[in-house]
Amino acid sequence: ILFTNITSNKLTLTEGGDFRVKYVVEPYHLQESAVLEWTTSKKDVASVRNGKITALKPGRTQITATCGNATAFINVEVVKLDVTSFRIPTSISGYVGASVKVDVTDIQPEEASLSNIEWEIVDESIATCEVDGDNLYVTGVKQGSTKLVGNGLDITRECTVTIKEYIPVTSVTVTLGKPSIGVGSSTSVSLSVLPSEASIKDVEWRLSPSSLATFDEKT
Repeated sequence: ILFTNITSNKLTLTEGGDFRVKYVVEPYHLQESAVLEWTTSKKDVASVRNGKITALKPGRTQITATCGNATAFINVEVVKLDVTSFRIPTSISGYVGASVKVDVTDIQPEEASLSNIEWEIVDESIATCEVDGDNLYVTGVKQGSTKLVGNGLDITRECTVTIKEYIPVTSVTVTLGKPSIGVGSSTSVSLSVLPSEASIKDVEWRLSPSSLATFDEKT
């Protein structure tokens, strides 16, 4: 088994990249009928299927091609994909025990992802951060303020993280301006949410049965 597009059986790939191995077998008359079996010594570093190598994370692995009694090796090194540009908010806020998604945009190069950026929280006693797939989350641990820091290649972005104690809503009171109204007429609706310092006071309005009246929150 002879690799035709690899020098000295060594290959360097960037994290997330792939490479199609070209080869010939000897004797040459077996070229069309030969079936190669491909394996990798470290599946978490790079995978291989039908001669296509996919780099998964930085590290070294050995790709083996086998056909009958013939064996050939490729020493593969996967290197980190450097991020040259990205954007995050200047500040975010969240609550103790809850997670908030951080918007990370304009990542360059285009093939890079969140996992190619090094993320850290300056004070992990206040908050922690985690990359989950294509999303970055910050989770509050205790009240306070700290910073989320992202590091790429010669680029650093910082975001102020403020964590507050979550205060739940204990009561919601709806009061009608008129106890009853006629067909075609309307009445005002007032709302009271307690306590006034509740963390989240958004409400969802619903009429039941909805066939008897309409409600316009904006007016």
